[in-house]
Amino acid sequence: METRTMKGAVLPGNSTVELKVFEIPRPGYAQVLIKTKATTICGSDIRCIYREHVGKGPEAYIPGMIAGHEPCGQIVEEGEGLRRFKKGDRVIVYHISGCGVCNDCRRGQSQMNLQNVRNFSSHPRYGTTGMERDRYWISAKRAFRI
Repeated sequence: METRTMKGAVLPGNSTVELKVFEIPRPGYAQVLIKTKATTICGSDIRCIYREHVGKGPEAYIPGMIAGHEPCGQIVEEGEGLRRFKKGDRVIVYHISGCGVCNDCRRGQSQMNLQNVRNFSSHPRYGTTGMERDRYWISAKRAFRI
């Protein structure tokens, strides 16, 4: 039987970082599971680590969340309904998610949609928590083949 656990870097909100064990997620419809090859720690992560930043909006951290975004990796599992990618594809992940319906989003410029922009990789409502872990799932529309 395959072990379905992985490690992730957690920001507990007390100026430290902890490695914890999590269950490896399974991708849903039109999602992919990516094995992390590289990721970054952004200024918002640094604020959370050293200043207990909990913020509001796109930078709202919940103590105990996994850190990091702006990742790249390799697809290791595909959800149903996936057409653009296959297992083994190398991808980068765009971590900003707009509303999908405004003019900016329809032009492919969701980062310009300041009222509805979301840092999806750092909040469970918007896809998944951070990317400082062995594997993560995302909506395939946020992945780009490299």
